[in-house]
Amino acid sequence: MDQGVIASFKDNHLRSTFAQAIRATDKEGGPTLKDFWKGIKIYHAVKNIGEAWNEVNQSNLNGVWRKLCPEFVSDFQGFTHTVEEVTKNVAEMGKELNLDLVP
Repeated sequence: MDQGVIASFKDNHLRSTFAQAIRATDKEGGPTLKDFWKGIKIYHAVKNIGEAWNEVNQSNLNGVWRKLCPEFVSDFQGFTHTVEEVTKNVAEMGKELNLDLVP
């Protein structure tokens, strides 16, 4: 029942982390990608997780509750991203980071 919520959370978290890596490594004299990853502290990881969770929208959560208690939820509009869209987005960000991605 919660696959859509988990997928949405993972998409938000991965997109945010990759965007941070791109911003940091694109700066003149900025860290390498390896140095960026080494510089991630538990505080930053927890903060990113909190921000990613806050981006999970109400309609995704309603989708889960609709299966459990349909009488309380009536406005589920479906999940906003397909697996293909998320995969494409992550692959594009990986290319910007010069990661070797297996298709």
